[in-house]
Amino acid sequence: MKDHYITEIEGFIGYFDLLGFSESIRSGENFIKKISKYNEILYEAVEVDSKNLEYVFFSDSVIINSKGKSEEELIELIWALSEILYRLLIELNVVICGCISIGKFTKIVDDNNNVMITGSPILEAVHYEKKKNRIG
Repeated sequence: MKDHYITEIEGFIGYFDLLGFSESIRSGENFIKKISKYNEILYEAVEVDSKNLEYVFFSDSVIINSKGKSEEELIELIWALSEILYRLLIELNVVICGCISIGKFTKIVDDNNNVMITGSPILEAVHYEKKKNRIG
């Protein structure tokens, strides 16, 4: 059985979907180039300048979490999301729709660096993102 590293965090969750990205994937249009750029944008916005944010992405959905709930971490999350929104629009012609929530969540990482994040702030962020009828 693999070791798991379980962390309980009380912090911010930023969840968003890339609108139109799924269609781009289905069409196969420059897929490798686009997914590489998408990963670069996420990495540069979250990890390069941050010590308090982490992200997990799967296809066209992204979860960015802070490691705490201070005002500075909220501002850092908002700046990262703003950079992502801007760069995806300018560089990939893709817009995002998302939501930010706060609360306790659990992060589990195994020896292979597989990550699972679960908790009520994620459910809340996904719920409200689905209810929105505009981008941003």
